[in-house]
Amino acid sequence: MGSKAENQIEQYSGQDFGDKISFTVGVSYMLGRLYFIILASSIGLLKGAIEGFPRQFNMPKKLILNNFFNAVGKRTSTYGQAAASASMLYYFVGAGMNLLFEDELADINQLKKNMLCGAISGAVYKSTLGVVPFFVGGIVGGSLIGGLTLLVENFNRKGIVAFEMKF
Repeated sequence: MGSKAENQIEQYSGQDFGDKISFTVGVSYMLGRLYFIILASSIGLLKGAIEGFPRQFNMPKKLILNNFFNAVGKRTSTYGQAAASASMLYYFVGAGMNLLFEDELADINQLKKNMLCGAISGAVYKSTLGVVPFFVGGIVGGSLIGGLTLLVENFNRKGIVAFEMKF
């Protein structure tokens, strides 16, 4: 027989606390955010390839390739880092909302929670640029997360993905 401390650990392990932790930092949650970052990096890759495509081919090939790869690397990293910081901000806003307003948000469905969290995240992300970008960021953030939530719910029903958009 184990000690009293071991029995308490066994009593609390694997129940609600373990389920919440495994979902919050689990592989499926991280994969959902990783897809978003990969998508943004791919958009940056395409934009960099368009910008880096040479207008004139009378330069040496070394300079043509250097300009092309510089443009691709610059845009890919810029878009990927912006998506990573936006998804981290979304996660922290959602965790803060769950911590501070758990009872108030209990009656709201998941789509509205995600849209509220996305709107706050988008507004905070663009808040240093002024009042108009603040509101535009909130609208864009809420609508993007709302659309993504509906897409993931649809894919989840069809069995394409195995994660849910919830914080």
